[in-house]
Amino acid sequence: MNSYSFKTSLGWITVKSNKKKLISVKFGKSKNYISSKYLINISKQIELFTIGKLRKFNIDYQLSGSFLQIKIWKELFKIKYGDKKTYGEIAKKLNTSPRYVGNVCGQNNLLLIIPCHRVIRSDGSLGGFSGLGGIKLKKKLIKLESND
Repeated sequence: MNSYSFKTSLGWITVKSNKKKLISVKFGKSKNYISSKYLINISKQIELFTIGKLRKFNIDYQLSGSFLQIKIWKELFKIKYGDKKTYGEIAKKLNTSPRYVGNVCGQNNLLLIIPCHRVIRSDGSLGGFSGLGGIKLKKKLIKLESND
């Protein structure tokens, strides 16, 4: 497995891949890493995203989870830059509970790529965010995407 840590305007991010696909995007810096050209290319896309210069990623990634988790993450992937959906909207579409959708968002290993930060509560409040920095970071991401 390869991994690469890099600094962005939102803080340190670490990306990991198997031989051909991205498997993890997390906030924070990894102490040990073995980089690759593939991960450096991914880091460039993420850096552009964090400064508002990229709206859609062109990255092959691999999801790992249950059938329903993967369905939820694929649904999150469809949420466009600058848009938001509620946990309830996603739950209704996939015939599950909003709480379960929130739990699955918290297990997302591909932060930013699978945009769980675009999912909010039905009352308009932000809900949670599993990335290092929590709600503060989620607010920054939503603000970044709302500035055109």
